[in-house]
Amino acid sequence: MDLLADFNRDELDEVATRLGVELEDLAGSARPAQARELVKYLERRKRLDDLVRTGRKLRPELDWPDDALPTPAPGTTAPPEPRKPSSTSTLTAGASSAESKAAIYISYAFGQPWEEIVDDLDRNFQARGIEIIRDRRNLGYKGSIKAFMESIGRGRYVIVVISEKYLKSENCMFELLEIAGHGDLQQRIFPIVLEGADIYKAIERIRYIKYWEQRIAELDSAMKEVCSANLHGIREDIDLYTRIRNQIAGLTDILRNMLVLTPEMHRGSDFETLYQAIEAAMKQDRQ
Repeated sequence: MDLLADFNRDELDEVATRLGVELEDLAGSARPAQARELVKYLERRKRLDDLVRTGRKLRPELDWPDDALPTPAPGTTAPPEPRKPSSTSTLTAGASSAESKAAIYISYAFGQPWEEIVDDLDRNFQARGIEIIRDRRNLGYKGSIKAFMESIGRGRYVIVVISEKYLKSENCMFELLEIAGHGDLQQRIFPIVLEGADIYKAIERIRYIKYWEQRIAELDSAMKEVCSANLHGIREDIDLYTRIRNQIAGLTDILRNMLVLTPEMHRGSDFETLYQAIEAAMKQDRQ
């Protein structure tokens, strides 16, 4: 734990919980990246805490929020608290209801390294007091995966993290098809295109068409080897693969023509540009 030695245990426990990781694993050789991210997060919060406390001393007449930055006990550092959205913000804090009109969803593929940017994004939005509707947090034990994916499809504000795995995942592509099926795709999605998701050249997009044609052919061939009775769920899968094959060219064409920032640029600004884009969309919807 040498890397985290400058921070007290209560503070580390609090933030590790928010990051969804085990504290003891952070400083180990298997989790160095998470440890560095945690340290960076704590250091940013400490600087902000110090700045606000100094502001309170210099301008006590201003309306500083009492509960935003609790005063630490002597010799300790206050646990980091989520940054409260400003009074003019249109993003709804704690939008935990899947049916909320202001809910922000995220569609992404499981696995590393692409899931790291989702975790980072999630932490930054929570620091603003915004909860993203995410399967890991909002889909309960034994909850319906399909129903949850359909709710993403109905979402008014959906962050879509496009990776190579996303474009080859039947669940991810089902979500994208559902989003597109409810209209206004370009207005409702906020894409982040990761390195390796080759959507900018026609020859690369054809690779994905070939991939889904192969999935269709493989499943169709396997179905012919068994009796056609009682294939519930399997027929639906081949129908889904066919839908994906028929629409993936058009969907990736829309994505490639949308101006997006790189993941590095998003992280460098703590996802401020993404936050502002969603906030602007919400303001426009409310007018």
